[in-house]
Amino acid sequence: MDEAQLTTLANGTVLILMRHEAEPWMGKGEAMSHDGGETWSAVRMPWWREDRWEDKCPTCTSSLASPNCQSSIATFGGVTYYSGLNSTNHDRVRLTIRRSTDSAASWDEGLLIDASFSAYSCLVSAPLARGASCGADDVSSSCGGVLYEKGYGPTGVLTFVRFPLEQTVLV
Repeated sequence: MDEAQLTTLANGTVLILMRHEAEPWMGKGEAMSHDGGETWSAVRMPWWREDRWEDKCPTCTSSLASPNCQSSIATFGGVTYYSGLNSTNHDRVRLTIRRSTDSAASWDEGLLIDASFSAYSCLVSAPLARGASCGADDVSSSCGGVLYEKGYGPTGVLTFVRFPLEQTVLV
């Protein structure tokens, strides 16, 4: 496990989300603390893909599919936001923002930010100040933001995108 990201969920639980080598078919690793980080649960992979691991975890889902790549997680306003690649193979494509309104127990289908090659991402940790557009949604009252690697190698660039916090529809 490596490239860990932490957030305090709306219910007060601290969640650590981690990358690992088997991620393309097992999903992200996670552990939780219910005492502010003093102690931690065992690491588990609650988002294993059913088509590969049904004998190990028949009730797990692939709601946080990822191709072994760093991701980002942040909680504010009672909602947890996740940015990561939505790919179940080794392709680093389909950067998607997902929302959870139940302290990471489940996730929406997400908002596609970039369908092409992308990699590491970092969410802002609070809503952005008003004044600029939230991408395609010019009527949103609050925006989030994500900084990410767009492209690959010498043509790759760091890109910042605003997105509407209320958006939950996969596009």
